[in-house]
Amino acid sequence: MLCLRSRSIASLFKPFPDISPPFFFILPRRSKYNVERLAKPPKLPEDYEERNENLKRALSPHITIYKLEMPAHQSLAHRTTGIMLSTYLVIFGLGALVLPNDFAYYVNMVYGWDLNCYLLAFLKFMIAWPFTIHFVGGVKHLIWDAAPICLKKMDSIYIAGYAVFALGTISAIWLASIKTGVPL
Repeated sequence: MLCLRSRSIASLFKPFPDISPPFFFILPRRSKYNVERLAKPPKLPEDYEERNENLKRALSPHITIYKLEMPAHQSLAHRTTGIMLSTYLVIFGLGALVLPNDFAYYVNMVYGWDLNCYLLAFLKFMIAWPFTIHFVGGVKHLIWDAAPICLKKMDSIYIAGYAVFALGTISAIWLASIKTGVPL
C-alpha cells in the first residue's frame, strides 16, 4: 500500500514550493507568505461610470451632442405615426367589437356635444395628421425605390423631407376642415 505521507511523494514537489501535490488535502501545506490584516481595505480603482461622473462628463454617445438631420426627423416621424396609426386601429377595432352601436352613432353623438368648430377641427387634425404624414412618407419611399437616382444628392433628400411634412400637414388641415365650419 502506498503511504501518502511518505518522503518520496512529498519530495517530488519540493523543487516547486508553490505547487502542492494533487492530494494537497492530505499533506500539510505551509505558506511562505506572511499574512497580516490590513486596517482598511485597499482602494479599488474607479470604474468607468464613477470616473465619468467625477469628471462631469455626459454619457457617450449622448443624444444632446448630436444635431438631428432631416433624414433622422423623417425616420422618427414615419415610425411614430405608424405607432399612432396602429394604436388608432386597435382602439377603433376593439370599440367596434365591444360597443353596442355602430360607428355613425358615435360620430353623431360627438357632433351632438356642440363643440366649438375650432376644437372639433383640432381633434380631427390630431386623427388625420398621423395618417397623412405616414401616407405621404410611404409615397416618398415608393418613389425612392422606383427611382434611386433621387438618393444621389443630399439636397433631394432634404427637399423630399420638407415636402413630406408640408404636404402631410396641408392634407391633414384640409381633412380636418371638412364639415366643421372652419373656413379655409
